[in-house]
Amino acid sequence: MSTDTGLPSIKRGDLVLYSVLAVIFLASCAASWFLLSGARDRSDLVLEAVLDGRVVESVDIESLKRESTIAIKAGGGINILSVGPGGIKMISADCRGGDCLRMPMIGSRGGIIACLPHRLIVRVRSRGQANAANVNAIDSMTY
Repeated sequence: MSTDTGLPSIKRGDLVLYSVLAVIFLASCAASWFLLSGARDRSDLVLEAVLDGRVVESVDIESLKRESTIAIKAGGGINILSVGPGGIKMISADCRGGDCLRMPMIGSRGGIIACLPHRLIVRVRSRGQANAANVNAIDSMTY
């Protein structure tokens, strides 16, 4: 009887090549997960409230040790944000429709809360982005 299975045998060079490719693949997966996971240092995050293209409120998220509220007069009405270690949520607004009240909580992973009738945008940015950004500048996403 013959022990030949008809499959080619794996040579030492093939095994080395497959091992190197597997290590490169795993390293790229780990790097992608790390970069895209949204894990940011909370000490670098700033809440910005933007009304008609200019920042009207800026709060360092790290300075918040407990839940607090921020009232913002915008577009003839008032929007109230709940801001705390867990994230930011719009809890009250006297706008038509109240769509901003149904928007999800935003936090360290970013996100945006928009109250269109009051022309108010609430977002979380890193301190570097907040200091360097021009709100009215054209960026790569809108250009």
